[in-house]
Amino acid sequence: MKNLNQLLIVMFMACLWTANSSAQVVTGKVVDNNNQPLVGASIYEEGNLSNGTITDANGSFSLTVPSLNARLVCSFIGYKSQTISLENFEAITVKMEAGQLLDDVVVTARKTEESAQDVPMSITALDARVLARRGVIDIEGITLNTPSFSLDNFGGTKVRPAIRGLGSENTSPGQDFSTGVFYDGIYMSTNGLAAVDVYDMERVETLKGPQGALWGKNVIGGGINFIPAKPEFSNYGKLSLTGGNYATFGLTGFANLKSSDRLAHRIAFNFRRNGGYAENLTTGDRIDDMQRTSARYYLKAKASDKFTIDFSFDYTGDNNNGKNIQVFEGNQLDEFENAPGYEYLLNTYGGKELGTREEYFEDNEFGERTVFGGRLGLRFDINEKSSLQWITGYRSIEDAFFDTYNQFSTAQFIEAAIATNTEVTSLGIGDETSGNQLSSELRFESESDKSNFIAGLFVGREDGNQDFTFAVRRATPQTDSITGDISATTSETDLVWSPDNISMDLGLFAQYSYDLTEGLNFTAGARFNSNSKEFSNTYGIPAADLEIWSYTGDDSWDAVTWNTALKYNFTKNAMVYGSVATGYKPGGYQVVTTSSVEAASIPLDNETSTSVELGTKLDFKRKTRLNLSLFYTDYAGLQTVFLQPDGSATTSNIESATITGAEVEFIAALSDNLFSEIRYAYINTDVDGLQTGPDMVLNDLELLRVPEHELTANLIYRQRLKKGRLEYSGLYSYRGEMFDNPQNVPTEVRPSVGLIDAYVSYETANLEWNIQLWGKNLSNENYSVNSFGSQGSYSALLGAPRTFGVTISKFFM
Repeated sequence: MKNLNQLLIVMFMACLWTANSSAQVVTGKVVDNNNQPLVGASIYEEGNLSNGTITDANGSFSLTVPSLNARLVCSFIGYKSQTISLENFEAITVKMEAGQLLDDVVVTARKTEESAQDVPMSITALDARVLARRGVIDIEGITLNTPSFSLDNFGGTKVRPAIRGLGSENTSPGQDFSTGVFYDGIYMSTNGLAAVDVYDMERVETLKGPQGALWGKNVIGGGINFIPAKPEFSNYGKLSLTGGNYATFGLTGFANLKSSDRLAHRIAFNFRRNGGYAENLTTGDRIDDMQRTSARYYLKAKASDKFTIDFSFDYTGDNNNGKNIQVFEGNQLDEFENAPGYEYLLNTYGGKELGTREEYFEDNEFGERTVFGGRLGLRFDINEKSSLQWITGYRSIEDAFFDTYNQFSTAQFIEAAIATNTEVTSLGIGDETSGNQLSSELRFESESDKSNFIAGLFVGREDGNQDFTFAVRRATPQTDSITGDISATTSETDLVWSPDNISMDLGLFAQYSYDLTEGLNFTAGARFNSNSKEFSNTYGIPAADLEIWSYTGDDSWDAVTWNTALKYNFTKNAMVYGSVATGYKPGGYQVVTTSSVEAASIPLDNETSTSVELGTKLDFKRKTRLNLSLFYTDYAGLQTVFLQPDGSATTSNIESATITGAEVEFIAALSDNLFSEIRYAYINTDVDGLQTGPDMVLNDLELLRVPEHELTANLIYRQRLKKGRLEYSGLYSYRGEMFDNPQNVPTEVRPSVGLIDAYVSYETANLEWNIQLWGKNLSNENYSVNSFGSQGSYSALLGAPRTFGVTISKFFM
């Protein structure tokens, strides 16, 4: 690694002095049919999205291209894109023709820029305009717009994602994700890092199915890649102000600055808060609130025409007063046969449907998170067809939360214990986690007219430690031996697990794509994965200065994964494909709530998967787009958490699981003004071999966090005015019932839900101003984003209620 760094430094110093005399500065202007300037039109070099700019307040642009053989692409929303030759490069005037055509979304799913319609896999890409229109502010917003992708949220700052049913139960540093989350190509190793703040994003890509070669670490079920906007060589910016109900306030913006023809900067920031969707009636605090501050600086430097440097630094800080977790009627086991105290509480104080936004618990509930990250990228263009890239990323996180899994006060628990003459127990969960990670990837890419080749090396290290607390509160009845009167005493016990882990990862990968004949392309790739962990865990009761047990161990795992795909283009806009891909996730160590040292000392086995997918992608004159895919996945060794009778949890490997499904994407420009988008997913899962005890094995189960049916339907209408444009949009998102427990117990089922969002926006003709009236969950549906069974009842973390507001944006040039 040291020699590699020295080589890159030498390359960097050498390229600082490199010059290319063939480079040309191209200037021009972009206008509409009435010769009015179009502000903010995109101009970029064909085949090189990293070399681009936008038009200024006069519709003018300036761009440096490597030679006059280059061609430019001009695009603007609501107009037909144009490709421009550079025969008269000193004074180009581009007249854009109005017309509602579907945008070509360029993705990097295979670590090279290509149209999403050309990638032989199922992929959902949401670009900056879609994210802004739909008000997507976090990873949960991505799930509502992406069928086959789900997650749960706990503490307000942690998530566990799943794609096509392949997710993870990991809450411990000793385990990894089955679905990978990436930020600008850097793997996010913890639940807190995975809760990415969405602002000033170029796009978000969701890659479905195992990524056997290029994406590497633990992308066994699929991956989500958040790609922030990069600096461009022009001066412009944007500022947006948001206000809404529940004391919602937001201020977000960016400034893109050009220091010279070779140096550009982008500074982005985001501040959001709401005053809380619920209230703690004991403390008087608003809860289920949010306050988040984020900022990012991005630098792009062209050291020469062949050597580019980019550097970024980002920060995110969160805090809240705890989440609104409710116990509600429905899905109880045996009508509280073993929990009469909870039955009394629900009948007396609860007994309400899902959606009660109040609680009484006295403990100080909270959530907080601090994230720092940095990224350095170096790209050396060896020639017009080959390049060498090196990407290094560092991230550090500290996060903590404490939440109770009921809404009742201590006094109410005492009352229930006395009334039923039984002990009543409540549970709170606390978590303090800190960690950091450093990863580096060296990648070589070469292409020709018929082929593309990528090969590289990945190394990474993760350090994590945690204090995970089960806060057990008990109200215990006592009968006076003389009077027979019943009273109750309370007690508190904090059970704490403190795992520490160091993970080391190595990957070697290569992928080759070749055009066998005109229209027929074959792709094959493979990756060698090597992973090791040094793990320790301590379990005890700190208040009693009691260490029950401790354990230290280490282990390693390795595997070779691969993928292959064959696609055939009948025409430029019609493609069919078939693919086979394998995935791998290394083993690990038991979840933090393991009750015995014997269980903690048993390493978990690998997870492996093999997935087959058949699909077609059809584009009809860029007016209608239809994408279909059928998939089957054979999964072995899923690391699954389940509760023991004593309330502790155990992790084991499931013997096998199969996943069968279909996805449909239909997008159409119905007219010059009307646009529709429908995405649907059907997924059926079958799980066998969940061993819950020495002689207890469960079969015919469903995977957790995977609904059978998912649907998103969006309709947009655009109305042109003399001095601007109105846009109306409605989005319906449906998600079927899903389990949050691998044993499929009815106390941990999320009911199905359908949500309706809408907005109306007005933007001026020159795009300088935009005003948007928006509403989310307009039918005020009550739904859960995480469920938990306790005492024979159902607890749920509630999703956001009906929210509405206005966002005003100003574009600066």
